[in-house]
Amino acid sequence: MRLSHACCGIVLTLAAVQVCAQGIQAELDRSQITIQEEATLVVTVDGTQQVEPRLPSLPGLEARFRNRSSQMEWVNGKVTRRFIYHWSLRPQQVGKFRIDPVTVELGGQRFASEPLMLEVVEQTSEEGELPQVFATASVSDSSPFVGEQIVFVWRLYNAVTINGASLVAQEFGALQAEDLGEVRQYTTRRDGVAYEVREIRKALFAQSAGMTTIPAWTANVEVRARSRRDRFSSPFDDFFSRSRTEGRAVRTRPIELEVRALPDPPAEFSGLIGSFEVASSISPTELNAGESVTQRITISGTGNVQMIPQPAVAVAVDFKVYEDQPSTSLNRNGNELTGAKVFTRALVPLRAGALTVAGVELVFFDPEREGYVRRVADAIQLEVAPGREEDLRLTESLAPSRGKVAVRILGDDILPIYRGLDALDQPAAAGTWVFLGGPPLVFCVLLVLRRRSLRFAGDVRGRRRHEALRCARNKLASASSDGDWSLVLREFIGDKFGLEGAALTPLECRAALVRNDVDAELAAQVEGVLGLLEASQYGRGATDSLGRGEFAGLIDRIEKETGR
Repeated sequence: MRLSHACCGIVLTLAAVQVCAQGIQAELDRSQITIQEEATLVVTVDGTQQVEPRLPSLPGLEARFRNRSSQMEWVNGKVTRRFIYHWSLRPQQVGKFRIDPVTVELGGQRFASEPLMLEVVEQTSEEGELPQVFATASVSDSSPFVGEQIVFVWRLYNAVTINGASLVAQEFGALQAEDLGEVRQYTTRRDGVAYEVREIRKALFAQSAGMTTIPAWTANVEVRARSRRDRFSSPFDDFFSRSRTEGRAVRTRPIELEVRALPDPPAEFSGLIGSFEVASSISPTELNAGESVTQRITISGTGNVQMIPQPAVAVAVDFKVYEDQPSTSLNRNGNELTGAKVFTRALVPLRAGALTVAGVELVFFDPEREGYVRRVADAIQLEVAPGREEDLRLTESLAPSRGKVAVRILGDDILPIYRGLDALDQPAAAGTWVFLGGPPLVFCVLLVLRRRSLRFAGDVRGRRRHEALRCARNKLASASSDGDWSLVLREFIGDKFGLEGAALTPLECRAALVRNDVDAELAAQVEGVLGLLEASQYGRGATDSLGRGEFAGLIDRIEKETGR
């Protein structure tokens, strides 16, 4: 006995009803489709002028306009024109739906079709049967701790030709998401069938304990399929085209997560969750008093590496300490998010002798051990020699004798002393003005830079917005594929408006631009360009028709609009 089971698909039972209502008629091409297929709504308008029909609200369905055609007839000297419109209907959920009448204005009168009824039900398939196009979603751990990194993997499998594909949404609910590289493409075999695979990886971090859900992901794909004749098709259609594209909505199942709370932490807990190491180094270890050495403290590992804090270091009583800005490096191209943060500081010993630089301690939570782990970088010994004394002798005696003696001048320690008003007439050398004016000028410049640094330090969004254009131009210079170009534009929009740019869809980019008073025409152009670039990752390259200069000009126009 073969077992059947509910699969991702849903069957849409569409009553293929044709309705006529004085100049307009509506028809559905098929009575039944799966959730991964689409139905075609054909609306025919009879009249002497071309007038666009209006679709009603379609809850539970997504309507996409496909094409328009026209026919002309002469009967007894009277000309009749017929305009035919095609829409693709894609189901979004299970249930029964009513499509209200389609309307049109003809000669000052309003005409309407009769309503259509639609039913969406689940589909079953034989055990082990794999469709030609499907998607999967999985996580590395369904019961993580708060703050633990888990890896989300979404894969799109296709055993037939795909002309285009786009993700409707990339949502993770209450989880924080980090990209893990670009879309990966490869081939594989499942049950003897060869599939092309497109894979997206994300690092996810839960922010609070309890049950949470990763919503279902939906991808709209265009699959090349054999043409089907409908009653309004021309017989020449089959002669000139043997295939057509068919839209399908491919969905994954939602994923439930049970997020566990951390055990009570020790007082020294750093907030890091994962696996980490800490190291400390100083070079050189032998120096004179008054000289400086540089200490480098490196914290690296796997987990919430973007949250690496300033390490806890004991007070250095024998040193003056000058902290420098830390540097961070993240690696997103592996199977999980890794990285390191380096803290540097200058140490100036205050006395000679054998001095000790205290070790560095790091306490983090290790999910694999389900406990807190303590790592310590050992203390470092320094040998500090007494500082060299400066020779301040400016004269020496020419003859040893008592009383007045002759001396020879070895150097001047001060400039000549001028007495009286004639000192004001002394010409000042150029070097004097540089010496006197340089320090105040340097101080002012550093003060301005410092204030800007402090302002951006507390305003991450402001810093991203300020540096968005420069970052976009730098990335654009090295972009080599349609995916790179799309990511540059999406991250630029995300930096401008404080969003996660890599996760934005073309529609979300357009909405963000419109919300921030960007010209609607420019926002629509951005959506079109992103849609073209996204579709081209699975078909012909978009950069063939869009030059780098035009793309850079589009970014400059957004910068000009948002910088008003």
